Amino acid sequence: MSSSVLAMLRKLMAREAPAQTEPVREALRRSARTGREHAVVGASDKPVGGSVVEGDKYTVVPSSADRSAALMSGSPVLDVHTHPVGALGVRPSPEDFAYYRDKYGAQVRSGPVARELRSLIVQPPERDARASAAYNFFATDKPLAVFDPRRIEDARYELQRGAARGKFSSIMDDPAFRDYFEYGGDIGDLMEDAASLMLLRRRAEQGLGRHELQLGNRLITPDTRATERRLFEMMTPEALELLRAKKMATGGAVKSGDEMSEEEYLARLQQLRPRPGRRGRCARRRDTG
Repeated sequence: MSSSVLAMLRKLMAREAPAQTEPVREALRRSARTGREHAVVGASDKPVGGSVVEGDKYTVVPSSADRSAALMSGSPVLDVHTHPVGALGVRPSPEDFAYYRDKYGAQVRSGPVARELRSLIVQPPERDARASAAYNFFATDKPLAVFDPRRIEDARYELQRGAARGKFSSIMDDPAFRDYFEYGGDIGDLMEDAASLMLLRRRAEQGLGRHELQLGNRLITPDTRATERRLFEMMTPEALELLRAKKMATGGAVKSGDEMSEEEYLARLQQLRPRPGRRGRCARRRDTG
C-alpha cells in the first residue's frame, strides 16, 4: 500500500506543484532516512524556492526567504513538511494551522488575483513498516477562514462529546478493532487525533478548498483488517455529521442546541477510557512548522 500511496502522491505533485517535485522527493528521502521533519516551500509552477530544510523529530522551521520569494512570484504557493512519526501522522496540529494562518492569511489574497496556499503534510514510509506512507493535502485561497487553530479545539470537543454519547460504538464493537480498545486504546484520544483532518474534510464540503487525504495500511492491531485507513473511513460519516449539526462555521464558534454539561461530558468520556495500567495513548505532536 505504501507504493500506491506514493504513486498517488506523484500524481498530486504533477498536477498541483510540478516545479517542486524534485525538492519534495528529496525531503521525503531525507526524512525517511533520518527520522527528522523536513520542509520545502516554493512556487507551484516556477523554479522559485525549493530549499530542503531539516528540523528535528517533531518540528521544522521552513525557509522564510523561500516563502517570501514564492509569495512574490504570483503563483500558488506549495508549503510542504514531513511528519515521520505518529498515529494519523499527517494530521495538522494547532501550531500548523496557526503557521498557515499567520504566514499566508493576508498575503495569499494580495495582488490582482487570489493565489492559493497548497499545504501538504507527508508521512514517509518507514523502513520496517512500508504500509505507513500517507499524505494530507489542502489547497485554499481563504487560509484565514480555513486555518483557525481554535476550530480544532471546537471539533475535538464535538467529536469527543459524540463519542461519549456512543456515536462511534460501531468502531468499538468491530471485531477488527476490539483488541485495540480492550488493551489500551482510547476513543477520546482517537477523536483528538482525527479532529483537524475531519475539520479539513468539512471545510472542503463548505467549498473553501480542495482536500485530498491518503492514509496507509499501518496496522493498529494484529488483525489485518485493523488498518489506520479503515479506522478513519469508519469514523468519517459520524464525525462529519456531528460537525455539520453543530454548525462549524468558518471563523465562528460551534453552536449547539443540545448541550451536555462539562461534568456529564467528562463522566461519559471517562467511561470509555481503558482501565488503569492498560493505557495506550496515541502520539502527540509539537509541530511548529
